[in-house]
Amino acid sequence: MESGTWKTTILWVVGLFGLCFQHQAMAQDLIIVGTESTMDASQDWLSFLQTQEVPCVVVNPAEFGEHHKGDFIVVIGSMDESEDIKAILREVLTAEEIEWISQAGNGNMYIKTDVWAPGQKIIVIAGSHQIITEQARKSTKEDWFELITDWFDIETTDLLRAY
Repeated sequence: MESGTWKTTILWVVGLFGLCFQHQAMAQDLIIVGTESTMDASQDWLSFLQTQEVPCVVVNPAEFGEHHKGDFIVVIGSMDESEDIKAILREVLTAEEIEWISQAGNGNMYIKTDVWAPGQKIIVIAGSHQIITEQARKSTKEDWFELITDWFDIETTDLLRAY
């Protein structure tokens, strides 16, 4: 093999390894999908996840198509928001769950698996109204925090009590 061909082969192999490792790291992010207004209302929550060193990528519903096969996803939204977040909620939740969270004052957290990809784990926090959704997120914090710390092998602290 000529010297130039050998160097080219090595560069290709190194490049492929780099892409594999880069993809693996990106696949291990927590993808959080929600509207801009929901994310604005959730700044304290996002800051808390950051202090716990949870690797998060926040996307709006329009960008979610690029990320929907991620291993770990949180969908957060309400039935009084834009059609794009409601469409995502309808893909993940059952018709009965959608009907229930559509009723005024109802909100809940749901755990789903394998919706868009095998082995996928999804937390859905949804409610009839954005304020109800936020209340559902806060009232289920021990549940979603336990799941996220398990997914990312994070040492738990007493900071959850402060959040």
